Amino acid sequence: MAIKVTTPETKQEKEYKPFPKLMVIENGPNAGTIIGFRGEGGGSVILGCGNLKGCEFKSSESWDMEQFTDYNDLITIQNA
Repeated sequence: MAIKVTTPETKQEKEYKPFPKLMVIENGPNAGTIIGFRGEGGGSVILGCGNLKGCEFKSSESWDMEQFTDYNDLITIQNA
């Protein structure tokens, strides 16, 4: 088990990632949902959680960007 410790000396500002990029909803009823964004507000569901479960590949041009943060983990996509 690894423990990550962040102190004020080691804390770094989050680096802005340009579009296209993956973003995740971290809080609320749809927490865990990952969207592949083409640009500001426009993207498709990669992994749906909560109300968006089963909506993979649903596309929208009006996602509420305030809900999302950059996704920095790995994703593996394969056919079941």
